[in-house]
Amino acid sequence: MDEQGRCGQCRSLISQGVDRCPDCGYEPASQGRIIGRIVGLLAVFTLCVTTGVLGYLSLLSLQQGTVGQAGPLVAALLGLWIGAAVALVAIFRGRTRTPTNDVV
Repeated sequence: MDEQGRCGQCRSLISQGVDRCPDCGYEPASQGRIIGRIVGLLAVFTLCVTTGVLGYLSLLSLQQGTVGQAGPLVAALLGLWIGAAVALVAIFRGRTRTPTNDVV
């Protein structure tokens, strides 16, 4: 027998394997798809650019012996990189939601 859970919208008892609630039609994975794609593309772009800049900055500062002076910029870029990675994880988790495991 299928595991059952409550719909995140109407709270009716439904199978956990469904993508859409048969009673109310709630489909959490479809909400915000366009925004998710835009944020995802921006996050990937940010990851690529910050990785390249961090690599260049690291090589340049090592070559010139100015590692200490580059510290604040490296910290800011790492924060930006981590933020973009977290955004991608959030988008991926949003696509794997079902009506019964959606956080309301």
